[in-house]
Amino acid sequence: MNNEIVLRNDMSFVDLQSIINQAMNLQNEQLRQQVKLLEEKQKTLDAKLDATTDENTALRELELKRHRVEEHRYGFVSLADLGQVYQVSIGSKYMGKLLRLAGIAKAKQSKTEPLRSSTLNNYSKSVMYGDFPTYQWNPEKCIANIDRWLDKIGVIDQFYAIDDEAKLHKYIQELEQKYSE
Repeated sequence: MNNEIVLRNDMSFVDLQSIINQAMNLQNEQLRQQVKLLEEKQKTLDAKLDATTDENTALRELELKRHRVEEHRYGFVSLADLGQVYQVSIGSKYMGKLLRLAGIAKAKQSKTEPLRSSTLNNYSKSVMYGDFPTYQWNPEKCIANIDRWLDKIGVIDQFYAIDDEAKLHKYIQELEQKYSE
């Protein structure tokens, strides 16, 4: 299509109207192309927004899973109660495994017993139950230490992404097999 328009004094009304129609058609075509470009940009932005929304939703869910009870009645809790602090509860057996892996409890013992340094640093305390000592754990310090260990080995997000207790126990067992000394 020739975009050059030449106007002459001897042109008829019909010729001038034809030129106006051609100009309007050209203008409409340019507007359609601009609208098409805007639609493509909008689709790209919508896709980016969807991806960002999905990512934010996943991060929010992960943070909700990390949420725990903030206050404890006595500051120290039993091993079973320590496992209940997590969004997905962890049984005392597996909580003991996590404490061993994080370097808070003595390794390779059937009973979860704190390291001497853990007691001195207020991660745990010994309480006599009859003739036998039992141990209580400081949830804030213990969980912060476990989180640091999980982050150090690069699995903290995977750990908190698990939303089933049985799967979490299996994952802890796999961590124990891989990282226990």
